[in-house]
Amino acid sequence: MTVLKFTLCFAAIALHAQEANLNFDVASIRPTQETGGNSGINQKNGGMSTHNAKVIQLLQFAYSVQPYQIIGGPGWMRTDGYDIAAKFDQPEGAVKLSSKAETAESKARLRSLLSDRFQLKLREESKELPIYAITIGKNGPKLKAVDPGGGASMHSSQNNGNGSLSAQRTTLKGLADLLGNVLGRPVTNETGLDGTFDFEMKWSADLGPTSSAEQTGPSIFTALQEQLGLKLESKKGPVPTFVIERLERPSEN
Repeated sequence: MTVLKFTLCFAAIALHAQEANLNFDVASIRPTQETGGNSGINQKNGGMSTHNAKVIQLLQFAYSVQPYQIIGGPGWMRTDGYDIAAKFDQPEGAVKLSSKAETAESKARLRSLLSDRFQLKLREESKELPIYAITIGKNGPKLKAVDPGGGASMHSSQNNGNGSLSAQRTTLKGLADLLGNVLGRPVTNETGLDGTFDFEMKWSADLGPTSSAEQTGPSIFTALQEQLGLKLESKKGPVPTFVIERLERPSEN
């Protein structure tokens, strides 16, 4: 039996206890006054702002996880939006951080804010959940193997129910991660193919019989098999998760 291994969060989360206690010096949190509309999380020099951000989105960003890895919690965490304006004072003469390091610090400060202002308490667990495994189709893969030099790139879009993917010098682990985002379920690469590839794929989402979207292609499952020579198999496997033990609405300020 193949053991599914996720390197996503347990090793990284173990580092959280070693982090300095990073906090925002000032943070205003207010319920979004509008209903519906776009939402977003923006980092900026010395702070962070959100518009209509749901707590589930804040958790995804703060802990680098997908929605299926967050278990439990009140229903409002997925429906109520919050406008947050938070900043911290940078010491005079502080060395400018790389974008990666700046993002890591922003996530640490957001974790502190969620704990202090939303009374968030989490428990880490590995749960046996439905997953998909990418395997090789019966007629073999339709992938162009390429040299990894030059860096990888992968661009995907979904518009009016139709999706497209263009990848250059990309591993199948990268494809699995993207499919996990699209399908809302963990995806792992079990093809045994470890190289880098160029490939393209187009599909239509299954939006149901009442959808008004103009669908112009096959499902993502059919597209994967017909266009890339791969297939998705449904199974179960261990998935690192966060179980919400406590979460409260914050007081306005």
